Amino acid sequence: MNRNRFIRTSSFILAVVLALASLVTVSVHTAAASGNLLTNADMESGTTGWSTFGAGTLASSTSVVHGGTRSLLHTGRTATWNGPAQSVASL
Repeated sequence: MNRNRFIRTSSFILAVVLALASLVTVSVHTAAASGNLLTNADMESGTTGWSTFGAGTLASSTSVVHGGTRSLLHTGRTATWNGPAQSVASL
């Protein structure tokens, strides 16, 4: 009797874990299909959606660019790990 109960409980837990994993996969694929996962990923809208991780100040720059007309400039760093950041917690 205990073995059957263990098997049923284990099967139920496995089913729940697989169901939750599929929901996470669907939400990530939906976000990816709609374009960038980040807000203003190409920096063309200035610093919208970006914040600093640690110390410093963010600014939109047109002096050094890669594929568009703007880039993100981070000044005032006090440590090597300071940098631009964006929350992806809602994914």
